[in-house]
Order: sequence, then structure tokens, then C-alpha cells
Amino acid sequence: HSDLCCFSFHPVKVVTTGEGGAVTTNDAELAAALRRFGRHGVVPRPDLGGWAYEIAEEGHNLRLSDIAAALGTSQLAKLERFVTRRNELADRYRVLLADLPVGLPPAAPVGGRHAYHLFPVQVPARRHVYDALRADEVMVQVHYVPLYRHPRFAADPAGYPATEAVYAGLLSLPLFPDLTGDEKDRVVDVLARALEGTAA
Repeated sequence: HSDLCCFSFHPVKVVTTGEGGAVTTNDAELAAALRRFGRHGVVPRPDLGGWAYEIAEEGHNLRLSDIAAALGTSQLAKLERFVTRRNELADRYRVLLADLPVGLPPAAPVGGRHAYHLFPVQVPARRHVYDALRADEVMVQVHYVPLYRHPRFAADPAGYPATEAVYAGLLSLPLFPDLTGDEKDRVVDVLARALEGTAA
């Protein structure tokens, strides 16, 4: 369905290498270009000698270290367990949040499954709710600030009304495989108290 697929291995993702990511493709030409880009744009020149190479195009040092690769490989062996656990946690959040005035993320389509690297919800008065949860040591976060709101990619937010509507109430609840039932219950209790403070 796509020419390239990108995966992040940041520590908050389902599988981590400590940092970094991967790109997959079934196009040999794109794969070769990606390898060059991740290796300083270097092209071997064996016709000039076994040592010879050229930097033929712009590139960067994007190689994964052996230690990071070993971590990633060990994480892949646990992928099924991680995804299953994240789905259990997401399902429980859906039950616990059913009576609260929050918007929930879309459920996975029939025959599909979500990896739930995050559990984002929509809340009223996000700043108040965020501050209340953080004050009670519930580590919520906003994922993510739209690119057009950053100086490098600045654009008028009015040009993105749907994104603005979602962003206005976006808040990610804690979700990681070792999250206990008691911790999850506490997240929801603190969220419920914070939401009481938003009632008009």
C-alpha cells in the first residue's frame, strides 16, 4: 500500500532500540538510496582501489549501533506480549472512562489490531486537566503539537480546523506494559477529579 514505511524505536514506542528507527520498502532502488543516505552518502569505488569511496550525495550517520540493535532484537522477541498487554490496558481504560466526559481513540477495525503506543483522549479545559494530573504525579503528556505550530514549519492554524479541534483537547494517559491495575485505576480517579473542576 506504500512505497516506504517508517517505524520509530524511541523509548516510548512499543519496541525500542533506545533511539532511532527503521524504514522498510520492497523497492530495491529506494532501499539502496536509503542505505546511502544513512551512511553519509558514501558510494564505494572499488575500481579505484579496495579502499576507495566517494561521497556522492548528501547523507548522515544514521547507522544503528550493535548495542542498540541487540536491544531491538530482544524487544522484537517480546513484541506479541507487549502488544497484547497494551491492548488489555486500552480495553480497561475504555471501560473505566466510559462514564467520563472524554473522547476516546478510535477502536481497531474489525480484523485489525492496534499497537497502542499511546492512549490519547480528548478532554475539556486541557490545561487545567493536565496541570491537575501532573500535580498529582500522573505523568500525562500532549502527543503531539502539530508541526505548523512550530517556528520551523509555521503556518496559520486557521488553515487546519480539524487538527486544531483535536489538538485543543488532546491528552495522552500513561500506557506501558508494566502499568498495574491499581496505577490505572488511580489515573482514572485523578482524571475524574480534574474533570469535575471543568464543569460549568
